[in-house]
Amino acid sequence: MPDRRPVVLAAAQDAGGANVLIPVIRALQEEASAQVHSLACAQAVGLFERAALTHRVVPQAQEPPNGLTEAIMREVADIRPDLLLLGTAWGQSIDKILLRHTRLPALAVVDHWCYYKERWAAAPSGVPVYPARIALPDETAKAQAIREGLPEEILVVTGHPYLETLVQGLAEPSLLADARSLKQGWLSRAGASANERFFLFAAESFNSDFAPGAPYFRGYTEDQVLEETLSALDEVESAQGLKARLIVKLHPQAQGEFPCGPLARRWRSQGRLWPMANQPPWPSILASDGVLGMTSLLLLEAALAGKRSVSFQPGGCQAGPFIGTDLGLVPTVTERKALVRHLGAWWGPPGPAPAQAGKLFRQAQGAASRIVQELLNLLPAPEGAPR
Repeated sequence: MPDRRPVVLAAAQDAGGANVLIPVIRALQEEASAQVHSLACAQAVGLFERAALTHRVVPQAQEPPNGLTEAIMREVADIRPDLLLLGTAWGQSIDKILLRHTRLPALAVVDHWCYYKERWAAAPSGVPVYPARIALPDETAKAQAIREGLPEEILVVTGHPYLETLVQGLAEPSLLADARSLKQGWLSRAGASANERFFLFAAESFNSDFAPGAPYFRGYTEDQVLEETLSALDEVESAQGLKARLIVKLHPQAQGEFPCGPLARRWRSQGRLWPMANQPPWPSILASDGVLGMTSLLLLEAALAGKRSVSFQPGGCQAGPFIGTDLGLVPTVTERKALVRHLGAWWGPPGPAPAQAGKLFRQAQGAASRIVQELLNLLPAPEGAPR
């Protein structure tokens, strides 16, 4: 009798966790003929829907979980999985509930080079609960995770599966067509001249996650970064007679419109600042003339796609350097004057892509397949099989 197909329960909550799981789920189905059942909540729901992945929706995790644990465990009892494939999320999350309340072999995929320790600290105790394996994008991430105290024996370097799909997606005619259509929509809305530039601002959830006085406050707020960015653009426009529009790509966790300071209100009243929600990231990147932000992975994706990007962290990088800068792909500036110099050059033609982009792409190739193999290696040996 042939062995039955492995049953995998995949679960994600945040956008980053969903993004790295989607290519792995597809690889599990196509390469390993696995039965994959997916659970999603919060931002992951929309991404699974966009990817046309069959999934079940569970309530968003709260602190305390308010019945979420029971709902998830009912799904586990119904699915009866052999393995868990998990995205990770900050705070109370579906992945931590599964790790704490099941004894199943589990692999979790890390989507960003930051906050390794915090990903596993479950409320209310704060005691970390780890899966059997943690898949990391590169050796830099592994070294960072070890420094933060994660057990080295459970860490595996697999490459970044989401960036692997970016490599493939950049060659897709449909993506280029979507970007051209989006850019044409911007031009029509703006009535823009040929010399005008459209820059993308990668918003994050700093106002809620890293507010002043919070344990992880970075020394600046998102409102401050947006205001100083607009001030820098004002200076470039005044000095060089140039025009720009800033499109704020709202973070998936954003509630309502992006908060506006006085400069942002003025730019919006002039029709030059546009909040944008629910727009896929890659057409937005390709349609733009450059991407600004703080520590969003969107900055790294822009650099890999051949677009100019910059990480602006006024006052310094209190939480450590941005990974795009560590990898030699995205410059980090900490003063508005330096940002003015960068932006002043963004009306000219872009330079050649950094050589480091090719290295990161090569590391990402095959990432989903490697994660599939690491996950299947966690399957218990059949009864009677040699150990």
